[in-house]
Amino acid sequence: MQQILRKYLPEIVYGGIDGCVTTFAVVAGCTGASLDTKIVLILGLSNLLADGFAMSVGSYLSAKSNIASERTKRFCIPFQLAIESELSRPVKSPFSSGLSTFLSFILLGATPLLIYLLSLFIELNHAALFVISSLITGTIFILIGYFKTWIILGNQYLKNILETLLLGSLAALLAYFAGDFLERLLA
Repeated sequence: MQQILRKYLPEIVYGGIDGCVTTFAVVAGCTGASLDTKIVLILGLSNLLADGFAMSVGSYLSAKSNIASERTKRFCIPFQLAIESELSRPVKSPFSSGLSTFLSFILLGATPLLIYLLSLFIELNHAALFVISSLITGTIFILIGYFKTWIILGNQYLKNILETLLLGSLAALLAYFAGDFLERLLA
């Protein structure tokens, strides 16, 4: 299992972080603009699906390009080196790369919206929704940082966790203040 995770780790981490960041950016931007919960859900879910699909297509095409590039390189280096290179490098299917990106994007990207979905059944005010969504999203950033370190590096957990948390938080802050600024500008 760890071999498969290691093989597709770039797709899983990239898809998961981008899914979580972009969905939370929609949540933060809508909250900054004081938009209704239903609008948060509509924008968040539509962005989740469209952006997740777009990223999976990009991952698929990138994997296909890498395979074509490797085939071209084989003609430029001695035959034995080409065989050794192929045996030492895990081969990724373009479809599996795209699917890994999509699933990671959707699963982790949906987490900032979970409390908003739950709010359809229980009543919570906008501030509480945003705080809970922020905590859930922060937890996902921490878990992605931990997961990335566990699979690849095996050390420097705190550094990698904090880096992931900080970068994700900066994206969210940017979206929140942009939403707030634009709402004031257009009001």
